Amino acid sequence: LCGLVSQTSMVAVCLHAFCLDCYQRLLLEASPKCPLDAMEINPDESMHFVLGDAPRDKLLVSCLNARHGCDFQGPLFDLENHFVKNCHFHMVSCKGCGDSVLRNNVLEHLNACRLQNRRAVSVGTES
Repeated sequence: LCGLVSQTSMVAVCLHAFCLDCYQRLLLEASPKCPLDAMEINPDESMHFVLGDAPRDKLLVSCLNARHGCDFQGPLFDLENHFVKNCHFHMVSCKGCGDSVLRNNVLEHLNACRLQNRRAVSVGTES
């Protein structure tokens, strides 16, 4: 649900798995339902699932920046190295206007932002 590959998960009758935090939040609802298929979640029918290190490290995952255009897919154990050292799709905040910009595009954005701010200042000072 949240994207976390948890060591311990809860599996509902519908076979959707949840990290413990998401599962606990679902149980706080008056009539807990799976957000993926709307089936009722009964704690008495849910199962604990413990994933060992070896199977977890072999899981194929996408980069956390996939929504920004990163196409990395690989084993979970490679994700941290990719994300920290190789991913070019991190978002940064522009100091000039506050917009979120891809780190790879920040130089071009800052130049355009600076130029736009100069124009705004010069238009504002004309009388």
